Amino acid sequence: MAAMLNLHFIVLPRIKFSDGIEAARMVFSKCWFDEEKAEHLVKALKHYRKDYDEKLMKFKDRPLADWSADPADAFRMMALGHHDHTRLGYYDVEEEELRLIKERDRGYPDPLRPFEM
Repeated sequence: MAAMLNLHFIVLPRIKFSDGIEAARMVFSKCWFDEEKAEHLVKALKHYRKDYDEKLMKFKDRPLADWSADPADAFRMMALGHHDHTRLGYYDVEEEELRLIKERDRGYPDPLRPFEM
């Protein structure tokens, strides 16, 4: 169905949540938002914030799970896949592919480094 609509997808590497937030900050200045069509997204991005732990009296590393989380997460994913983000070298695609291979093959010796564990 997506191909019929001329939509193309890329699989993004798994990176730290905070790195995704930083990517969104890098791309944000390059974005233009239609005042009417993107009203919900703009409100969500303004409302998006860290969760606060009342017991420990500090902010958590994760955002507050409310109505703004899904639109803001979608923006974060867009930022990670944006060409300026990858071109600026925020993460190295080849390095990420190697990390994923190592993660998948955990417990097996690396054929290129047989004496390392």
